[in-house]
Amino acid sequence: MKKKLTIVFMGDSITDAGRSREKPTEDFGSGYPAMVAAMLRQRLPRIDFTFVNSGVGGNTTPQCAERWDADVAAYDPDYVTLMIGVNDAYAYSVDVSPELYCAKEYKKNLDQMITHAFAKGAKKILFIAPYYLGHEDEDLSAFITAKLPPVLPAYRRIFKAAARKYGMPCIDPQQWFDKERQIMDGKLIAPDYVHPTAYGHAIMAQHIADALEKMIREG
Repeated sequence: MKKKLTIVFMGDSITDAGRSREKPTEDFGSGYPAMVAAMLRQRLPRIDFTFVNSGVGGNTTPQCAERWDADVAAYDPDYVTLMIGVNDAYAYSVDVSPELYCAKEYKKNLDQMITHAFAKGAKKILFIAPYYLGHEDEDLSAFITAKLPPVLPAYRRIFKAAARKYGMPCIDPQQWFDKERQIMDGKLIAPDYVHPTAYGHAIMAQHIADALEKMIREG
């Protein structure tokens, strides 16, 4: 009999990637969740996986925390991947209720999601740090990225500190993409410096699948 494992991908539009809201366990969209699901099923054929894409475009940490029960805990996941923060940074930078998206609130919402996940039975969370590919010497006029950078470094520090606090692995797309940027235009990875192309998603998927496979084998 195959061992059964459930993995939930939680996040914003980067995770959503056009997935089906009606069939989150069947249609994972065109981004890294679909690629990771295919990779893990090929690498670990003796495991009966259930994958759930719970990404929602435009979501911030308060919104993810609000829907955690319905979109994560309801699936009784063994593993959860969490990547969130870009929309919080954008909302903060354009003064959309900045008091709700300051670093202190980001940390509070992150802690709420993590403690809730463990209380509801999740074994492990894979932290995927938020990233941003724009450089100061580039055209940052894109709607999403025009005023994004200021608070994001603080979020990244909080995110990594939370992973250490809870003893969970944390992987960092910023490092992977910065390495790729040494040999190619960043817009080939993410045209608006946030949302990946198929190539960008493939880079993410490889690292995320590697990390999840390691967690599963060790667990």
